[in-house]
Amino acid sequence: MTRSREEWEKIVYCATDVGEHMLKSGAEVHRVEDTVRRICTAYGAERTDVFTITSSIVVTVYVSDFTTVTETRRVSHSVNDMLKLDEYNELSREICTGLPAPERIRERLVEIHDGNLPLFSIKIFAYALASFSFSIFFGGNLPDGLAAALIGIFLCYFEEFLAHFTENPLMTALIWSVAGGSLASLSARLMPGLQLHPDLISIGNIMLFIPGIAFTNSLRDLFLGDTISGLIRFLESVLLAVVMAIGFAAAGLFFHTGDVISSGTQTAILQIITAGFGTFSFSMIFHAGKEKWGLLFLGGVLSWILYLIFFDWTKSSNLAGFLSAGILAFYAELMARVCRTPATVFSLITTVPLIPGAGLYRAMNALMNGSIGGFQGYGLSTLMFASAMSAGIIFCSPIGTRIFSCFHRSKRIP
Repeated sequence: MTRSREEWEKIVYCATDVGEHMLKSGAEVHRVEDTVRRICTAYGAERTDVFTITSSIVVTVYVSDFTTVTETRRVSHSVNDMLKLDEYNELSREICTGLPAPERIRERLVEIHDGNLPLFSIKIFAYALASFSFSIFFGGNLPDGLAAALIGIFLCYFEEFLAHFTENPLMTALIWSVAGGSLASLSARLMPGLQLHPDLISIGNIMLFIPGIAFTNSLRDLFLGDTISGLIRFLESVLLAVVMAIGFAAAGLFFHTGDVISSGTQTAILQIITAGFGTFSFSMIFHAGKEKWGLLFLGGVLSWILYLIFFDWTKSSNLAGFLSAGILAFYAELMARVCRTPATVFSLITTVPLIPGAGLYRAMNALMNGSIGGFQGYGLSTLMFASAMSAGIIFCSPIGTRIFSCFHRSKRIP
């Protein structure tokens, strides 16, 4: 079918729109590029070149008679909204199958963008549950967890309040971390009889905002050859972690808590339970969809069970992280076919208990307090563990895709 240049401009515009919305919802760079390429090819493009980084998409389509159409899009802000990502992914399948008119595609994009907004009440509960779970997970006692949960509720409201005054994520993180660290330190000073640990309370709250997921994903991008995107994500993650460490360190100095880091330990059973609930809370924060909450909870439980088993077997945290993340990649590919959803939904959320968010925070906290040895120790171990996780996911995910495709053939975008 021969199309005019005007028609191709509309098609490329809409294809780029789909890619932009997917990127803003938390899709990986290679998924965005593959989706845009498939849409343009379905409409008859002879060749489609797509270049995507975290902040930009460039699409050039080549059609007959040496006609080329180029669309460039600046992407300014993104959040992890797995339900919208699922819907945009489903829309891309519908486009490739039915080839709707560009006007219909834009209508569907507006419908998805304006629909299925997460409830603020669920977000409040999720912040409290995540703060409580990870405070206990990293060695805190029950009062630490309850204090973290209450502070998490306050920080949820505070984050919404800050959104009205600044869109700068670094400024938001700085103010947010000062407030969280101050409340953790103040609670320990006002209630000395409860034997609260400000750092373990803070780590529970930090898991809400610390860029451990982005840090790990940046290494995945680097390993996959998306060098520019990987470096951008890496630098953004480190800078955000430094800003948060400055905020919590400033709160600690103000309340004279110093740079003490508690070496809390926890029983395996309690860690497994809190890993599951921590994952469950992130399934709500990332708006994964209620029908997936149970499977994501099981994935979180599985992640820590696997880590404990492999660590006991190998005595190496890095190797245990590699093997655990690899099996979770198989789990994500299987659940992607069961639920007909992008594997990103499961691979991103089920690995949350393994994400070295606390290690990244402790490394930056040591740096802010002048402990070069502590920074080198925590920083190197965090980098190695995140690299091992990324390598496990990258190595096993394609294998899982091929294996499960043999049993469940469909036209889903991988």
